[in-house]
Amino acid sequence: NAIADILFGHVSPSGKLPLTFPHKIEDHRSHKWFPGDAINDRAEYSEGILVGYRWFDHKDIQPLWPFGYGLSYTTFSITDAVLKGKVSRAGSSNAAVEVTIANTGGVLGSEVVQLYVSPSTHIKGSDLPSAPRSLAGFKKIALAPGESKPVNIELAVTAFRWFDTAAKGTAHGAWRLDEGTYKCYVGTSSRNFSKELDVVVE
Repeated sequence: NAIADILFGHVSPSGKLPLTFPHKIEDHRSHKWFPGDAINDRAEYSEGILVGYRWFDHKDIQPLWPFGYGLSYTTFSITDAVLKGKVSRAGSSNAAVEVTIANTGGVLGSEVVQLYVSPSTHIKGSDLPSAPRSLAGFKKIALAPGESKPVNIELAVTAFRWFDTAAKGTAHGAWRLDEGTYKCYVGTSSRNFSKELDVVVE
């Protein structure tokens, strides 16, 4: 019944893709190792941390359908992105990004507002692999035609941490949090952003 309701327009679709669809299989870094070693139940992830949409963003490869993409019978707009609270290197965060989202179409619908964060300046200034941005949070909201509401997405301190395999005084590395300015991107997929703002980690 759910599929019929969507096809006949009784409800608007609002699902989002949890993965990236490529134009061709060669766009994936791991395509050389497909289908893997099935006998020994082994798969090789040679792309390291650049799995999924991170690889496509890192290499600036245009996907067929990006991570977080979805269809709807209505349209939405995102405005007024502001940061509330702050993020501390001490490990605490009471920060959130607040945006206003409006249903600019003619039917009831739901949208998933997505928040992405850039890596630290330390990573960007080194030879360490990193994606241009990573998903830090999201929130789904239903809106009637012409309705607008504020949406708050919590900005956890873990969104800014990264694992340093060469951390001093450790045998296997440690999580670290660098101070500095981070870019936050608000949108509806990993390739569709409406707002950008700076977040300072102190």
